[in-house]
Amino acid sequence: MPRGDGGAGVALVSLGAVAIEMMVSARYGYHRDELYFLAAGRRPCAAST
Repeated sequence: MPRGDGGAGVALVSLGAVAIEMMVSARYGYHRDELYFLAAGRRPCAAST
């Protein structure tokens, strides 16, 4: 059986994944690591200079 290159299938799956990600992305806020980097940016370590 001859097969195509699969480019259309890959594009369809990736577009579906992006669509699902965009639908649920509004449910999530800041995560713990993002809050850490926000706090660390406000108080830089004196030892790093």
